[in-house]
Amino acid sequence: MGQGGRYGALPGGDRIVPVVREDQSLPNGKGQLLAVDTSAFAERVPVRADLLGGRTREDLFGSLAQPAPTGPSAGLELPGHPLRIDAEVTVQQPEQQAGTPGGSTRPSLHPEARLLLRDRFGMIHKVSLGTLPLTGDAKVSASLTTLVDAPLGSAAAPLTVVGVIVAFGDRSNGELTVHRLSVSDSADGPATAVQVPAGFGWTATAPPVRAVGDVVPGPAAGPVSDTQLTRPTRVGV
Repeated sequence: MGQGGRYGALPGGDRIVPVVREDQSLPNGKGQLLAVDTSAFAERVPVRADLLGGRTREDLFGSLAQPAPTGPSAGLELPGHPLRIDAEVTVQQPEQQAGTPGGSTRPSLHPEARLLLRDRFGMIHKVSLGTLPLTGDAKVSASLTTLVDAPLGSAAAPLTVVGVIVAFGDRSNGELTVHRLSVSDSADGPATAVQVPAGFGWTATAPPVRAVGDVVPGPAAGPVSDTQLTRPTRVGV
């Protein structure tokens, strides 16, 4: 995560095109998956004209890219160069009825939440919000110091929150409300509140939940108007 800001600060670094290459298993062996920012590729990478089949780079590569989101759908931009993100949250996990008459079980595993941050090069990074309470209010923090290898490295600001992944462990139903986000340019310094633009909202999706024993899965996730999340959920703009 810290390489983006470090390389981006070099002369000409604003023209860097991020590329991801991973091994991919295939039925008859192995291959490689190559992911590239095709819009930036079309604009910045020269290609021999005889390899383009009479088309321009913009025609060939630009058409592969989806239009960049604008307005609230572009995410929640964080000010400055954050090394810490604070979140004020509320967790609710209802008791589940056990198999014996009148019995109930309390939550046993702490829920987990990870922020999805997009840097200015379009790369998405997952950042843990630390240990959430079983239930109740809490102020939790995501430290970026180690992730960016500060002070040598730095994130390619501005960073934008484009989603949250929430998991409630062995619970089939739970709720996380994010009341406020703040950021700090230092690991332990004062934080600045993140302003939420008008019209900003979440769209929630959840994987299928398989019932175990007498536990009944909660309702399917759908669009939500604020930062209130239910079930193991991925939320994005």
